[in-house]
Amino acid sequence: MLKKVAAVSVLVIIVMAMIPIIETVQNSNDTPIDNNDPDHSELCVFALAGQSQAAYRSVDLTVAQENPAVKPNQAWYYGTSSAPVYYSSDWASWDLSGYGIYSMTDDEGKWRVGSLEAPFASKFINSTGKDCLIINTAISGRNIHSFVEGNPGWDYTKMIMDDALSKLPNTYEKITYSAVIWLHGQADLLASKEYYVEEFGKVYHQYGTDYNLNTWLIEQPRASEAPTIDIANEIICDTYPNCYIASTFGTNNIVNGGPYLYDGTHYNQLGRNIVGTEMAAYYVDHVDRSLAWIPNEQLSLIGVIPIMLILLPVMYAVKTMVLRRD
Repeated sequence: MLKKVAAVSVLVIIVMAMIPIIETVQNSNDTPIDNNDPDHSELCVFALAGQSQAAYRSVDLTVAQENPAVKPNQAWYYGTSSAPVYYSSDWASWDLSGYGIYSMTDDEGKWRVGSLEAPFASKFINSTGKDCLIINTAISGRNIHSFVEGNPGWDYTKMIMDDALSKLPNTYEKITYSAVIWLHGQADLLASKEYYVEEFGKVYHQYGTDYNLNTWLIEQPRASEAPTIDIANEIICDTYPNCYIASTFGTNNIVNGGPYLYDGTHYNQLGRNIVGTEMAAYYVDHVDRSLAWIPNEQLSLIGVIPIMLILLPVMYAVKTMVLRRD
């Protein structure tokens, strides 16, 4: 009888010892990320590249406010104090001393910028709690060859990237070079898919070599506007590591109105809200699952399972020992 009491006591002690561990696991992520207490230890850097769909244009700050807010100094952009950088033909003579890294939101958390920057940053930060910087290197109307090394498009890209990265906030413990957000295709309307894939590969390796940006989030354009590019993008994702079609919204059948400007091709702010959110969601959900917030119910189950796997054999061994001695 004393042996049985002792055995039961051992089991009780084991269970009691496990309770704080289980409670810790259950309570470790009870709620989604609270941006009132953001994590400023890591800054994730994204390059927003391509042509007019990626350029800082079609901005409507009223519509941009529809994106969930973030605290100031969580979402950053490179440009002037009033807006992200926007290409112009006289770029080679720019005085970059007036350019820097600025918060996308004001002191009240309202968006100071729109276009793709606001929706992407909003979705990324509210899903991960990590801060981000989006550097816009897009040039409207340029074919992909323009961005190959030795051409003006890449010269401009390097000028912007180098200056932006030299002015990063010095308050972060870690800088993570996350991805290139790529919206391109209409300027290569007549290009063969083989040519586009080959030229893309050169740009892909340039960003990887020069800036350690090895992940690409690709927007799929409508086949009617770029009949070979949609196929080329699929080949790209099969050919080059860490390339993903992160947005297919552009393949819908809407011709004009709604999310598009009067030309029926370019996104307005509503369209950019949709595409930016879609691309950020893809990154969080599919590219880097370590960033995704795990709901409390799932996290609790994940934590309890290994604890039970340890506890059950111990309980069985104690029970077997008691039965044998009796």
